[in-house]
Amino acid sequence: MLNCSYFLSQFISQREFILGSFIVLILVWWFLFKTVRGRAEQILVGFVVGGAALNLLERVVFGCVRDYFNFFGLFRYNAWDIIITVGVLTILLRTAIKKFNAQ
Repeated sequence: MLNCSYFLSQFISQREFILGSFIVLILVWWFLFKTVRGRAEQILVGFVVGGAALNLLERVVFGCVRDYFNFFGLFRYNAWDIIITVGVLTILLRTAIKKFNAQ
């Protein structure tokens, strides 16, 4: 299923969205790789940034992203969305465990 909508699609053009997304992606990548220490955390940040980059690439090439997975009719995901979600959830879990163990 093609998903041609995007964040703020009612207010900005797709070209503006792609340009803004590219700038944000570069800034997030630079900030996170400068501040994140540890191999596991860098890999997880790579999941998030890589998944976002692949979603952006698909939107640039096709004008839409293809969503393959339908969860109960509520959410539609593609492989890149799942990679981003796994990366974010694992980063949050690792951070919570570190804070808990530090107490």
